[in-house]
Amino acid sequence: MFIGHVRQEDGGQWRIQPLADHLIGTARLCRKFASAFGMGGLGHVIGLLHDLGKYKAAFQERIKGRSGYDPEAHVSRVDHATAGGLWACKHLGSGIGTLAAFPIITHHTGLQNLMDMRHRLSDEGRENQALAEVENVMEESVAAQVKQTDIEQENISRFGSNKALLVRMLFSALVDADSLDTEAFMAPMKSDLRLSSVHVSADAPSQISHLHKHLIASIERLEGGSQDTSVNRLRREIRKEALSKAALVPGFFSLTVPTGGGKTLTSLAFALAHACLHGKRRIIYSIPFTSIIEQTADVFRRALGDAGDDAILEHHSSVEPETENARSLLLSENWEAPIIVTTNVQFYESLFANKRSRARKIHNIVNSVVILDECQTIPPDYVNPILALLKELVRNYGVTVVFCSATPIAFQPVKTANHSYEGVVNVREIIPNQQALFDQLKRFDLHLPSDWTTPTPLEELGDAINAERQALAIVNRKADARELFEHIIGTKVHLSTFMCPAHRKLKLAKVRSLLNNDQPIRVVSTQLIEAGVDIDFPVVYRALSGLDSIMQAGGRCNREGLMTEPGRVNVFVPPKPSPPGYLRVTEEIGRIVLQESGGEIGPQQIENYFERLFWRRGGHDGGLLDKHQIQRKSDALLFEDVGKMRIIDEDTVPVLMPFGRGKELRSELKRLRTDQLERGFVRQLQLYSVSLNREIFNRFSAAGVIETLHGAFHVLTNDDLYSDDTGLSVDDPAEHDPASLIV
Repeated sequence: MFIGHVRQEDGGQWRIQPLADHLIGTARLCRKFASAFGMGGLGHVIGLLHDLGKYKAAFQERIKGRSGYDPEAHVSRVDHATAGGLWACKHLGSGIGTLAAFPIITHHTGLQNLMDMRHRLSDEGRENQALAEVENVMEESVAAQVKQTDIEQENISRFGSNKALLVRMLFSALVDADSLDTEAFMAPMKSDLRLSSVHVSADAPSQISHLHKHLIASIERLEGGSQDTSVNRLRREIRKEALSKAALVPGFFSLTVPTGGGKTLTSLAFALAHACLHGKRRIIYSIPFTSIIEQTADVFRRALGDAGDDAILEHHSSVEPETENARSLLLSENWEAPIIVTTNVQFYESLFANKRSRARKIHNIVNSVVILDECQTIPPDYVNPILALLKELVRNYGVTVVFCSATPIAFQPVKTANHSYEGVVNVREIIPNQQALFDQLKRFDLHLPSDWTTPTPLEELGDAINAERQALAIVNRKADARELFEHIIGTKVHLSTFMCPAHRKLKLAKVRSLLNNDQPIRVVSTQLIEAGVDIDFPVVYRALSGLDSIMQAGGRCNREGLMTEPGRVNVFVPPKPSPPGYLRVTEEIGRIVLQESGGEIGPQQIENYFERLFWRRGGHDGGLLDKHQIQRKSDALLFEDVGKMRIIDEDTVPVLMPFGRGKELRSELKRLRTDQLERGFVRQLQLYSVSLNREIFNRFSAAGVIETLHGAFHVLTNDDLYSDDTGLSVDDPAEHDPASLIV
């Protein structure tokens, strides 16, 4: 008998999983996963071939020795993946064989570039000899299934020349199938825990239908108990209109609802209804900022009641460790849940990933409804490759994409002699007559600078804010936020990313409490507060920026429409413009559009703004909308190169701060051994860390105020550098009291 896996039970007995059982079990799951995109037969063959090299005598000796099953067996590393890829190329032909070889050969190492793959396949001597050895001993139960499986050759043609995503999907299906079959044998308790979720065992249509019914019932109860205000009536009309569009054929939709129109719940209601009517498997809600992801998940849970307790999976770096359980950790590995709430970073980078752990989940994106909240935040350097990827998901993988935003964005492609923007055609707007909707939900008057060339001194701005009982000021630079905060009197709160996530969460809770109790409060923040943070001020001051940011700031002004008069959003020229680059461009275009419109902001002006923005970034060949040439690399099957893409392309280093539990974590980090650092503990470190750019990190390190533990974790050792008011001070750390270096 050939060994696939071997484990020792608590009583000392040895259990063996026959290799044929593992290959057939993996093939069964891989067929199931790949069938979702019409490639079940090829998925089955890939599963059968993935560990073909384990038939080698050398590998059988190695697994016995490494496991302890046979302590006398000593064999160094054995390549067990290449043999299956060679078999595929030899028997399936160069086209399908290469498609199959990619996931088979790289199912442990991660997808490689095409030339590296060809190099492995062209090692004629050693590997072909090994293949001959494998074919001689390959069990008939496996060989027969390989020969009898029909591969969907006609389906492959529908993917056209775009094979990169198909390879990634096959790779994802294989690594998930391999992981699950291995887990069932090697860690049966873990496997049982995963399968105990009703959402893993139940069929997708019944799950979605169950959730949809609960949501509709919950919304009806909510509306029945709410005041009959004009805003609530409008929210009902918006939701009703959205539900009426759910029967439209899958594809691209946009849901453009100004702040206060109930966009979050409306998007979920549409997605669940659409999924019910078209047999979609899950809802994936992608959000640009971790600061609002828990808030969104909580809205969904409240709306779904008991049905949402286990149905919603949060997958992001800032999830509270105490809210995670063993099952949610398992489900986050492959997104086996009806509703996923995640970040843009997790969503996009997984789809472009080449690593096993990151790519494992993406086959579960097939046949889903993807909601891209605040879709205008798609990173400009990646606009074209991301839109190309979304179009491929819609065209060949049964995905419906909903672009969700409080402001319209420009979808129409632009191809001129000087500009190139790929855009998306056939995007259907769920809520018609945008101008009328904007007029009905207008909650504030916009006040523009009388002189666009003269900056407003921060001391003068502080005086204006101090004259208000409740006010919010949003600036573009963290240095401006700190300086302006010094000019504010009375009860005040500062918010920036120089404060760790746990700190910001506490400050936001304080702000909400004061506002809910109608207490005086003045807040100074960077733009982190703009997207989706549910706070409501009568007056907002916003530094000149892009139109989308100004509108988002306006979403924090008279949000619920309860004021007798419109709120006020005051745009001011900041003392310093944003650094050269994308933000500077948004400021310039925002100023131009505002000047041309005389201060009027509506759907037409916002669409004009985005068209100019994308044209400016696009250049003559769209190069700046694909700054890192991701599309070219994908077309060339350079998976390893593409896998290096980072949505947030910043050279930053996380540093643990001495705030709240951060001090305890610092002591624990010093005390624990490296092998004791569990995932939950590392997740807590993230909640109390601030990401520093490389220049600041190097300066602090040179001053001796940062210590590196376990070779990977950085901690701030000078408590004086972190304040409860403003977080980390990035002034010269050498100027602070050396005595405070003692921890």
